[in-house]
Amino acid sequence: MDRDDNTAAIFAALADPTRFKLLRLLNEQSKSEAICVSALAMRMGISQPAVSQHLSVLRDAGLVEGERRGNYMHYLVKPEALGRCQESIAATFRFDNRAARINLCKSGPCPDQENMG
Repeated sequence: MDRDDNTAAIFAALADPTRFKLLRLLNEQSKSEAICVSALAMRMGISQPAVSQHLSVLRDAGLVEGERRGNYMHYLVKPEALGRCQESIAATFRFDNRAARINLCKSGPCPDQENMG
């Protein structure tokens, strides 16, 4: 999977508000405080199967990982994945001053607009 595909998979995973909230909740935990599916379900107010399905999407996007502790899987955020996510977003959406100038010219064409090709 190339960088654009990976970034798109991350955006797709985080496009769902429940997954976004789930990732935020997991991000607040330290590794020793990893949370099992049943605890996540209670905290999120959704069913365990729904949590499992959302975690599967987040795991496939490389954002979380599971760790077996006794009979339960506990989940935590992969910090390096969040770092790569941040880098991908920054690299994908660099601020472009030319685009900003186009958007700011509301009264007509900007004087240098023809040179912005």
